[in-house]
Amino acid sequence: MNRRPALVRPLPRRPPDGKLPPVALGGVMVGLRAFSVLASVAVRAVFATPPRALSIDERLAMFTGDAPLAQPLTIHWDEHQIPVIEAARERDLAVGTGLVHAHLRLAQIEVLRRLAAGRLSEMIGPAGLDHDYRQHRLDLGKAAPAIIAALTPDTREWIDGFIDGYNHYIARLPELPPECRILRLAPEPWTLAEFIAYGRAMASDWTREGTDALARARTSLPEDAWRDLWRRVLAAGVPPEAATRGSNAFALSGRRTAHGAAIVAADPHLPLGL
Repeated sequence: MNRRPALVRPLPRRPPDGKLPPVALGGVMVGLRAFSVLASVAVRAVFATPPRALSIDERLAMFTGDAPLAQPLTIHWDEHQIPVIEAARERDLAVGTGLVHAHLRLAQIEVLRRLAAGRLSEMIGPAGLDHDYRQHRLDLGKAAPAIIAALTPDTREWIDGFIDGYNHYIARLPELPPECRILRLAPEPWTLAEFIAYGRAMASDWTREGTDALARARTSLPEDAWRDLWRRVLAAGVPPEAATRGSNAFALSGRRTAHGAAIVAADPHLPLGL
C-alpha cells in the first residue's frame, strides 16, 4: 500500500535516559511548536474555501452502485437523519456499514488511524514525536497476525466486508471532506492488520492509566528491572490502575417496543474522538 511520505520517519532511537534527542526539541519549545501548528491549522481553516452545502440527493449520489455486494443493499436516512442499512446478507450489511462510516466520518477515521499507528508527526511535525514514541513503544500492530489467525470465520467475514465497503468509498470519492483538506490528509485504503491495531488502540483507552504508567516505566527503568516488572504485570493480569472506566448498555425484547423489533443500545465510554 502506498503511503504519503512521513515528515518524521523512521523515528530516531531514544537515548538511555529516555529523553528526546535535541533535534525533537523539548519542554517549552515543543509547546510553542504545538501552538504554532494549531495556529497554522486555524489560519488555513479561516482562509479555506467554505464547504458547499449539499442536498440529501447529492449526498446519496456519492454512493456508487458498484459496491462489492452479493445482493442489493438499501441505505436510507430516517426522519432523525440516522442512517438505516438493510441487507439480506451479513457481509453485505458490513459493506454498507463501511460505506456509511466513510461517508460520515472519513476525516475523523483518518486522523485517529494515524494517532493509533504513531503517525501524528506526519500531520504536525516534531510536536507529535512524543505521542509517536509512545505508540511505537506500545506497538499495537505486533499482535495483529495472531489476532487475525484466531478470528472466527463469521467475524473475519464481517471485518473484511466493512473494510471493503470503506475502501470502495474512498477509492471513488469525488472530493475530500473539508477537514481532510485543512489537515492535508490523503485517505488511505485500510488493511486487516491496520484495522486490528486500530481496534486495540480504542481498547487501550480503557487501560490508559495503566499503559501510560507502563510506557513511562519502559523508558525509565533499567532493562532487568523492566523485565521483572513486566513478568509481574503478566502474572497479575490487567494493571489495577486500568480499572477506572465502565460502560452501559441495555436491550429490549420486541414484546416491549412499539414496532415489535428488539432494540440494543450501548455506550462504550471510549473518549477516543475529535
